[in-house]
Amino acid sequence: MVQDNELTLKQKIAAMLMFGFRGSNVEDQGVVEIVSDITKLGLGGVLLFNYNVESPNQLTSLTSALKQADPKILIAVDQEGGKVQRLSSKNGFRSFDTAKKIAKNYSLEEAYSTYFEMAKILKNYGINFNFAPCVDVDTNPTCSVIGGYERSFSDNPETVIHYSKQFIDAHKEHKIVTTLKHFPGHGYARGDTHQGLVDMTNSANPNIELKPYQELFKESSYIAVMTAHIKNYNLDPEGLPATMSKEIITGLLREKLGFQGVVVTDALEMGAIKAHYKLKDVICHAINAGNDILVFTRNSAASPNSEEKDLWDTSPEKVINIIELAISNGDILKERIDESYARIIKLQELINTEQICEYEL
Repeated sequence: MVQDNELTLKQKIAAMLMFGFRGSNVEDQGVVEIVSDITKLGLGGVLLFNYNVESPNQLTSLTSALKQADPKILIAVDQEGGKVQRLSSKNGFRSFDTAKKIAKNYSLEEAYSTYFEMAKILKNYGINFNFAPCVDVDTNPTCSVIGGYERSFSDNPETVIHYSKQFIDAHKEHKIVTTLKHFPGHGYARGDTHQGLVDMTNSANPNIELKPYQELFKESSYIAVMTAHIKNYNLDPEGLPATMSKEIITGLLREKLGFQGVVVTDALEMGAIKAHYKLKDVICHAINAGNDILVFTRNSAASPNSEEKDLWDTSPEKVINIIELAISNGDILKERIDESYARIIKLQELINTEQICEYEL
C-alpha cells in the first residue's frame, strides 16, 4: 500500500473528488469506468443515485466491486427519507418518512430507532457516507426544495437539533458518516439552487440558521458538512455562492464556528453554479474556499436549464488536470490540497477502524 509520503500530488487531488456514474451492474460501461478511475487515479469517493440501485443483491455486488477497487472508498447516498432516499421500497428496501413527519409523529426514542434501522441498511449494503440530515430550519414553506419536500425537521431550531442528533447518533453506531446540510442555511430560501442562483441577503437569519450547526458541532462526531449554493452579501461582500466563498467556508464555518472536519460541496453542476461560472473558476474557488471534497454528480437532474449554457467536461482526469494546472500557476496552493487530504484520510480511518473513536471537530 502506498504510504502518505509516497503519494503524488495527483493522487492527493484525486482523493478530494467524488463522482456520480451511470450503470448499476458491474459489467455496465459506467461502472467499469468508475472502477477504473478508482483504481488508476485514486478517486476518493462515489455518489449513488436511484438509477444505480435496482435491488439488494445488485447493490451488494456494486458496492463490493467499488470496495475491491479501493477498500477505503467513500460511498455516499442521499438517504434522508421521503422524496430524498435512494434506497426505498421501490427497489427492494424500506422506505422512511420525511424529516418533518418524523419530528411531528415520532418521539426522540422512536426517531433514533428508525434512523438506527436506516443506518443498519446502509451499512449492510456497503454505504459509509450519508448526505443527511438536512438541518435547514423550515421557516419558508414556499421553498420547494426544502419545505416543499418536508426535508427539514421543523421551523424550530431546537427541534431540528434534537432530531438531527438522533439521526447522527444512530448512524454513528454503524460507523456511517452523516452530513449536516445545507450550510449556512437553505430554509429561508425562496428558490431552488438546482434551477439557478438564490440570493438570501435579505431573507436569511443566521442567528436561527446557524444554531443547529453550533450545537451539533459540540456534541456529535462522525459528521461532515455540505455547503449550499446560496448567495448572501452580508456573509460574502463579493456575492459568491457559499460553496465558492472563503469568507463563508473558512471564515465562518471553520474559524468562527470551529468546524475542522470534512466539508463537502453540494453538486457542482447545479444550475446555481454551472449556468453562471466556468468550470475552472468553480474548482479554484471551491478549493480555496476550504472545501475538502468536490462533488460532481454527472446527473442532468442536478442542473436543469443549464446544459446549453456551458458544456462542462467533468471527467475525473479533466478535473484533476485543471487542479494540477491551477497549482502550477499559483491559483491554488499545494498546502491547501495537503490540508484537505489530511482531513479525508482521517475520516477514512474513522470509518474503517475497529473501535469507534471521537472525530475531533
